[in-house]
Amino acid sequence: ILKPNCNRYVVTLTAALEVWPNGELQPLHRDELHYGKYLDYSPEAPEYLVSFMVAGTEFTAANGATRLVPESHLWQTDRVADESETVQAAMPKGSVAIWLGSIIHGMDINRTSTPRTGIVGGFCLGWLRQEENQYLACPPEIAQHLPDEVQGLLGYRQHTSLLGWAGGLDHKVQTRPAPEIADGQ
Repeated sequence: ILKPNCNRYVVTLTAALEVWPNGELQPLHRDELHYGKYLDYSPEAPEYLVSFMVAGTEFTAANGATRLVPESHLWQTDRVADESETVQAAMPKGSVAIWLGSIIHGMDINRTSTPRTGIVGGFCLGWLRQEENQYLACPPEIAQHLPDEVQGLLGYRQHTSLLGWAGGLDHKVQTRPAPEIADGQ
């Protein structure tokens, strides 16, 4: 979904969420609108984000399972969704719901006596600013111990030869020094 629009994609955020009983209804929204007026949001535009929610507990209508508006990625951004157009991502513990950043969604109210737990995350095009600053969430002194692929997903890798470089660091994984270049190369 993202790869046709970038050289590589990166983690935009990760968070554990707990929805307590009798909270407030989260307004319906599109994750991609964090970028404001700077991107094309027409239905023909590329996808900028893909989000997911892992059910840490069972997700039910009663405990506030995430509401999604099917096919809203095909709508103009000024079209407002009505609650009657939503469906809930009811799913057993351990399941994953995945949606486009252009899909309208929001958490429902937990009407039970126990919290609902989930892990939310997502990926964005590698040339976009990540929602959560991964360089602070996982600084180089920690990231250097992670596999190269994970470091790249966190953004410790150049997107292109001139986008995201850091002098003296390896362009493949920027938590280590650049390799020496032999004379004459």
